[in-house]
Amino acid sequence: MFDHSPLMASIQHDLLGGDVVFPTCFQLSIAIREALNQPDISVASVARRVEAEPLMAAKLVHMANCVTFNPFGRTVYGVEQAIYRVGFNVARSVSIAIAMAQLKMLPCMVPYVGLTNTIWERSVHVAALMRQLAHLEGSATPDEALLCGLVSEMGVFYLLHRCTGIPTYSRSMDHVLDLLSQHSQHVTPPLLAALGVPEEIVTALKPARAPWGTPSRQLQTLLLEARRLQSLPDPIPPTEPRATWLQAVNHQVNELRNSL
Repeated sequence: MFDHSPLMASIQHDLLGGDVVFPTCFQLSIAIREALNQPDISVASVARRVEAEPLMAAKLVHMANCVTFNPFGRTVYGVEQAIYRVGFNVARSVSIAIAMAQLKMLPCMVPYVGLTNTIWERSVHVAALMRQLAHLEGSATPDEALLCGLVSEMGVFYLLHRCTGIPTYSRSMDHVLDLLSQHSQHVTPPLLAALGVPEEIVTALKPARAPWGTPSRQLQTLLLEARRLQSLPDPIPPTEPRATWLQAVNHQVNELRNSL
């Protein structure tokens, strides 16, 4: 087992000191965090920030017109209307999705492109399943479930970004994979806290089980089930208890995945 302590000591110092340095592609997510942290922030104020980022504005309007958020086919065209329809947590989810997509494309991340694509596609699939499960079971807010799934493996991306350019890791994918398996779970919660993700999601993604009956425990349960469903083979085995339900929600799940 490789000794990751030099790198992790530096990362822990940043996390504990509140000096998390995000890549510049996270500037939009941080701006959204700062806006949503303001007391009594209005939808119009958030919309003005989003409108300054054409890609996010386009994604939000597109998502607001998907069947998932628009079952009655009433088209919206403006950012403010879109945010009213999808809510602040979905706006936050879109900003993070954009940041993650941009992070994957940074030149320093090219050696890990296969790994990051696989993990991101899995996270998006899990997030879409979590939202549908939350609707089905009523155990958590669907949009919080979506955000929880989407950011559930953020620690992986952060660790990959931090180890780029370090020769020990550049020369050995085995060392990189060992780093991720040992530490990504522990890095994710403080990163999310720094991005202003709701506390119940931060707690849900800690390695320890959240107290029974709390929103965080409900999210943990949904995440576990969504990951199980995401890993099912295609076609779905006829013995799968949720096979009929998965077929029924397949369109909404795929539409949401494509939107993100």
